[in-house]
Amino acid sequence: MKFCLTAFLSLFFLANISLASTNLLTVEDFMAEPDLLDIDISPSGRYMAEVRKVGKLRVAVVRDLSSPNLKIIGKIGDSVIRPYAVTWAKDERLVVHLLVPYNTQKVIRESDEEDFDLDEHFMFSRSIAMDPDGKNTVALMADTRSLRARVNLSNIRHTMPEDPKHILMSSFHNERLALFKVNVFDGTSEKLIVGGRNTTYFICETDGTPRYRIDYLPIRKKMRILELTDGGKWLNVDEINTDEDTDDMDDSSILVGLTIQGALTYRKKNPTTGYYELVEQNRTDKTLTVLASSPNNDIAGLIYQGRNDQVIGYRVEEDVLVNKYFDAATQRTYDSIRKRLYGYGFHYMSSDKKGEHIAIKSYGLDLPAGYYLYNAKQDELQFYDVGYKSLPSEKMGAPGIATFNSRDGLPIRTYLLFPAGYQQGKKYPLVVMPHGGPHSRDYALYDDFASFVASQGYFVVQPNFRGSTGYGKKFEEAGYKQWGGTMQDDLQDAAQFLIKKGYIQTDKICLVGASYGGYAALMGLVKHGDFYRCAISINGVTHLADQVKFDEKRFRKRQEIIDFAHKSIGHPETDADLLAANSPLLHIDKINDPVMIVAGTDDNVVPYKQSKSLVKALQKAKKPVEWVSLKDTGHHALYFDEDRETVYTKTRDFLAKHLR
Repeated sequence: MKFCLTAFLSLFFLANISLASTNLLTVEDFMAEPDLLDIDISPSGRYMAEVRKVGKLRVAVVRDLSSPNLKIIGKIGDSVIRPYAVTWAKDERLVVHLLVPYNTQKVIRESDEEDFDLDEHFMFSRSIAMDPDGKNTVALMADTRSLRARVNLSNIRHTMPEDPKHILMSSFHNERLALFKVNVFDGTSEKLIVGGRNTTYFICETDGTPRYRIDYLPIRKKMRILELTDGGKWLNVDEINTDEDTDDMDDSSILVGLTIQGALTYRKKNPTTGYYELVEQNRTDKTLTVLASSPNNDIAGLIYQGRNDQVIGYRVEEDVLVNKYFDAATQRTYDSIRKRLYGYGFHYMSSDKKGEHIAIKSYGLDLPAGYYLYNAKQDELQFYDVGYKSLPSEKMGAPGIATFNSRDGLPIRTYLLFPAGYQQGKKYPLVVMPHGGPHSRDYALYDDFASFVASQGYFVVQPNFRGSTGYGKKFEEAGYKQWGGTMQDDLQDAAQFLIKKGYIQTDKICLVGASYGGYAALMGLVKHGDFYRCAISINGVTHLADQVKFDEKRFRKRQEIIDFAHKSIGHPETDADLLAANSPLLHIDKINDPVMIVAGTDDNVVPYKQSKSLVKALQKAKKPVEWVSLKDTGHHALYFDEDRETVYTKTRDFLAKHLR
């Protein structure tokens, strides 16, 4: 099987890149669902289960890893029932997670109709357990009426490896998250414990005993850790901040866990350095000590042993996420694999109990998903398959990483994609894509929107401008009250850096961004109108004082968030002149280049009226503006497929009109 990873341009740009010209990828290519969705290896290492697309169907299959051709011995899935993930509960029992339509029998009858579209039906998440050959299937947690009414019955929390019959699963029960002990042979469940009103996650000891829970406080943007005492009471342990843009806690599982020794460990920011560290709590006196830190990088999250809560390492934020293990031998294996993947990011999807067979998912700026199988005994890494056959690497933009100095000498790390079909010596249009936040960051990881733009023949640059997180407290604070200021200058400096390299057509540079990135796209036309040709703003801020006042009302019960807005953006009264000087809505006269405004009507982060008011003002002033209103859409404009298709299509047409 042939598969070639595009050469990774780490640290320096290569002057001799030359890619053959190719037909452009389409919006439909990027909208296609993945061909391979999940892989899981059984505890003994004998079997491998996977979920993949086969024609118009999605199926879960089981392969025998001991056979030369990985023979399929079991299969499940059809045109109505859609597997989306697999988990080996025990070596002889596989759990298949399914999307099942409401009123299944009616949908089955309709499935033979010519215009049948399963995506139009509301889907429930369900799990079944089966033998490796697909026999003896049983639905899990379907033994009570109250559970059958739940939308999601597919959340495995702990596989209880020492228990031959049971696993732990969580689901909402009477509007609160509860933990259940589930028999994977007959599907029956036993409720063990119920969380609080805001509980999102339970943490268990090695034998599956519940010990901690995580409550997410959305208004306060904090996670609260609570410990279950022997007397059955929940006691507060600590509160830790979450990212300001976090709207849910799907990632809470990577932030808190138990070491093999049973100590609570979690990620927490060092107030002096600004970097996230890994701390450990003493069970007796509740004091905290630093378990792990990285001098110039954030710790992103934890690494678990198998499918349990025992922490065996942590992940460090570099250009990609890098694993650090407490065990030296495990680290050597990881480092050996990392060298062979050419700097691309990757993570272990699963492994057998001994760690001899490992399934790996790799990704990078130009790679949405590549799957490998590693044999530890033979130290052999074998490519298995790509995740998206509709996105071949030769039609994607080749990746690059560089650090340049801004006009005031500050080093700025930046990621870029060369245009698909790049030819050495030819100059190309440039799209500058600032990230949202602004106190977040980009990585050398796959970004579907950026890849789509690069696939259309444009250079794409994504700078981690000052104010970005991941580079310490001083770097982040350098962006405070710099909306439209030095943060904006860093974006222009990134473009100038590429111009000096000889890659860019200087009269064809466009800004494209969402949220803060959308604001920066607009402000680029205000501040550097002669430099940029056009801009696309997606749910971008247009009036800073109004946005801060909106945040004051939104977080009226959380003063530290309001204080942070005043500190990082500005105070609507004491900083009124600064905010007015850097609000695109108040500088319509300076916006003379074509601009496309995209906004969701249900945005609860940046009010819809911020974009609508700007569009009305631009139209009144007879300025070149295109307006894309997304009905019933929130702040994440690319979340729903219909909106994503609209934004991609409009972006393609807008850039072709103004940069070709």
